[in-house]
Parts: sequence; structure tokens; C-alpha cells
Amino acid sequence: MDDRWEWAAPLLVDPGLRGFLEAWHGDGELPRPNPEVFPDYIADLRDLDVSTLGRRPDHLEELLTEVALGSPAVLAARTLRSAGLEDDARRRAGVRLAEAFWGLFNRPAVISLLDQLARGETDTSREEGFYWRQVLRYCIAGNLQAVLDESWHLMWEQRAWSDTADRTALAEACAKDLAEQVQPPVARVHAHFYKTSDVGAIERDELRIRTTFALRFGDIRTEDGNFTQDRVREAFNSPFRPFVLTSTSVGQEGLDFHPWCHRLIHWDLPGNPVDLEQREGRIHRYKGHAVRRNVAAAHHAEALGQWRPGDDPWQLIFDLAHRAARAAGASDLVPHWLAAGDWRVQRHVPLLPFSKEVAVFQRLKRQLAAYRVVFGQPRQEELMTLLENADLDTALLRDWAVDLTPRS
Repeated sequence: MDDRWEWAAPLLVDPGLRGFLEAWHGDGELPRPNPEVFPDYIADLRDLDVSTLGRRPDHLEELLTEVALGSPAVLAARTLRSAGLEDDARRRAGVRLAEAFWGLFNRPAVISLLDQLARGETDTSREEGFYWRQVLRYCIAGNLQAVLDESWHLMWEQRAWSDTADRTALAEACAKDLAEQVQPPVARVHAHFYKTSDVGAIERDELRIRTTFALRFGDIRTEDGNFTQDRVREAFNSPFRPFVLTSTSVGQEGLDFHPWCHRLIHWDLPGNPVDLEQREGRIHRYKGHAVRRNVAAAHHAEALGQWRPGDDPWQLIFDLAHRAARAAGASDLVPHWLAAGDWRVQRHVPLLPFSKEVAVFQRLKRQLAAYRVVFGQPRQEELMTLLENADLDTALLRDWAVDLTPRS
């Protein structure tokens, strides 16, 4: 049995791969994992005489199937086909994304996580210690292909609205941004603990924690240099960790967190309904997370039946949802801003029983209904105070609210 089949088979499956590998060898812009031995890898593939290969391993078909379904490079190249790029352009962007995943899965914390997931299994990857097989199966189990398709759709739509733009340059920019989201920077968090000494003095103890996925929202210093608020926001707006963002009132205006978030926890309540609307408006926007989940639940089966290689599955889903909304006479907010279904933008307010925040929250909800009534009216604050003091039913206030929904 000749084990060289494991790394030689892709050359036979993809005839254009050999030429790309040779071009990659001389391209100084593309990343090179293990740069000290990378030229030797390319030389071995270039000089391989297929006729000298011996008997194929029995597990070769299974291996190629796992690579096709779980290799980040293959999945990225497949996703990028919807951008209408040439094969080598897709491979170049795929290399950038694969290098990001290569760095992520080689982090000690991630290796430990995958090793814990593999404990108790009896597959050959665990028995023989093949970590890369664990990575492939982890990507398959997590459906990384679907994750990349959805992420790419959101990124590509933001940039590729012009018919005259260079699609290859746009694809490389999208791949670069997505690669940065895959690997959040390693930072340090300083936790402070306070206690009272024997003489009544306040003592402070500091614990420095090295974080692999957690980031504080703000301008912070990481092990690789400074990390701005914009980079933290971009890292959060991805299907990859970190999944939780904690922010003060700094993050309640002008920042969008809707692509991969539909839950908002108010650690403390704002002082007025305008700020409450601003906070919740950060996750209730165009093609938000909850909207996409509802649209996908309603139209994924039909879209899957129409999908062909090279199609953007999410464009198909939204096209179907758009046609269904127009046929039903729904407003133009459906389906891109609003979509019926089980998923909603969720508001969580951790309240202590009998605390003053219980009354504050009830007052805010009434003020919010009144605020929507006085929206666009002169002397809004005075009118809102009158409505609040009139002790009107909330349902009645909603009937009086200004409706800015576009006509169907």
C-alpha cells in the first residue's frame, strides 16, 4: 500500500491544481504555512511520477470525501464560485482563508478543545493521533460549508453592488476580511478583586488572563499590537468566536451587530426610550440574524431544489422570499427587514425582584409606546409626558403610533 496516494490524489482529481501550486511557489504575496519546508512540498508534488504509485490505500475514498466536505480551502473555493471568478482566483482567495483556519486550529487552546471532543471516540484519527483528521471531521460536523456560504453572501453583497467593479479585487478584499475574523487576536484581560484587610483597609488583587477568544470592546493592546474598536466589531460580526460582546453606552449608537446576533442583554437600563431604541436597533437591521433564520426556515427546501453549482444559496432563498412576500401583498420591509417565523430579536433584562429597576423597566416600556406616538411631532417631550400621565392603555398607544411602513 502506497501512502503517497493521500497527498497525490488531489492532483489527479483537479487537473488545474498542479499549475496553481507551481505559481504559488513563486508568488510572494500568498501566505505559506510552514515556510521553511513549503518549497520541498511543492517540489515533491511537481516531481511526482504518478506511474510509480503503488497500491491505493483502502481508506482513500473516505479520505477524499472528508477533504471535499471538510477542508477549509476546498470549502472556500467552492463558496467563491458564486462570485463568478476564474479557477485560479478562487484558489488564491481559498488559500488566504485556509491559512487563517490553519492558524486557528494550531492554537493550543483549540487543539485542546478538539482533543476533548475526540475523547471516547474509536476512529482511526484518534487512535493514530492524526489531528488533521480531527479538524476535517470537526468542520464537517459544524457544516463549515454553510457557514462560509452565509458569511460570504453578507460580505459580497456589501461590496459587489457595482457592475463595473473588479470582481477579483473585491473577492480578495472579502477573503482578507473574512480571514481576519477567523482568528481573533490574542489579548490579555486584567481582572481586579477587592477585599477588606484585617485593619479595615481596601486591598486590590489583580489577575492577568491571557484570552484566546474573548475581547473587550474598545481600543486595546494585543500581543500583536493595537486593536481598534472597529476590529473588535468586525471580529464580533462573524459566525466565529467571540459570540458575546459586552459594551457600555458607547456601543449603543452608530454600530451594527445584527449580522450574527439577535439577542441583547441590557446590563443596566437606559434613562429614556430613545436610548432603548438605539440599543435594540443595533441588532434589528437589514438581513439581520433573526430575519435570515426565519427566511431560511421557510424557503430552504425550495432553494435547495433550484440550486446549481455556482449559485449563491442565500440569494436564491431571499429571491424566493421576496416573490412570496409580493404575492401575499406584504410591505416592502418583508423579507429583508421583517420575516415571520419562530425567531425574534430578543431583549433580556436581568432584574432583581423588588428592585427599583423593575419599576424603571415598566416605565420605559410605556414610554417607548408613547414615543412611537409622538415621533415626528413638535415638542415631543411634552406630548410624551402628557400621554404617560394620562395612564392610557398600551394597546391604544400602539394604535395611535405613527406607521412608517412602506406600502406594498
